[in-house]
Amino acid sequence: MKTPNFVWVCLIACSILVCSGEDTVDVPVDTQTEPVLDSESQGENQPVVPDTEPEQDCRLSSLQLQPDFNIVQFQGYWYSITTNRYWLALPNWLNARQSNVQVNYKLMSDGSLELKTGGEFLFPVCDYMKGKGSIPDKTQPQKMVVHYDTLLTRSSRKNPYWIVSTDYEGFAVIYSCRKEREDGTCDPDYAYMWTLNRKREGHTPEQEEEIKWAATRMCVSPDNFKTFKQDGSCSFDPEKFPSGGLGLIPFLIIAAIMFLILGVSLCCCISKSNRVPEEKKRQ
Repeated sequence: MKTPNFVWVCLIACSILVCSGEDTVDVPVDTQTEPVLDSESQGENQPVVPDTEPEQDCRLSSLQLQPDFNIVQFQGYWYSITTNRYWLALPNWLNARQSNVQVNYKLMSDGSLELKTGGEFLFPVCDYMKGKGSIPDKTQPQKMVVHYDTLLTRSSRKNPYWIVSTDYEGFAVIYSCRKEREDGTCDPDYAYMWTLNRKREGHTPEQEEEIKWAATRMCVSPDNFKTFKQDGSCSFDPEKFPSGGLGLIPFLIIAAIMFLILGVSLCCCISKSNRVPEEKKRQ
């Protein structure tokens, strides 16, 4: 009977298949997908947006002043309300403040601007001075130069007197750069800004916002402005301006120098008189 032989053939064939299957190597299925870029790598090709705003152009030639300035409407009486620094450079120990500063502008027939000002500039005594403003470039009437006729300023140069912002009926912002740097900007230690108001009480909140914006665009910090005290003193009538308005301060300075010289001379005389008896005693 051939059935057992057939069974043996099947067993041998199965064993051969099992042995050959142990040597087979499974080929891994390629499950690789396209790489996922993170948010940082995705933005590499995007334009870079700067974190800070571009630096402000503070060159004097680029500063924005009052457009379409009307000098006729600017005339009249004003009160000085605030300033970034007082006009007189005084030592801190002197503890002197400028207060009750007022000014009157009047357009003259020759196109110049007459300035009459009064105030307590150094001592608690009202001082009155006259000045004259001119417009070098008639196409830019907001850029004036002013010179005060006093013993201290008669030989000095004219100073810039720029109208930064004004509504003519309420407030005005004035700027003056006394020293320009080589790069065309103003030396911060020589940049002066002050504000005026038609009312002695000062600026309204709306006007203060306008002033802050004007100071910022002129590259002046509005945070450290000082306030002029206005209690009604040193007022004047422009048509009856106080006589002798050459400035009281120069005379006070001259008097102080004379007293100093007199004091030094007196000390020298006393020291010499004390030496004479001592020499006699030695002899």
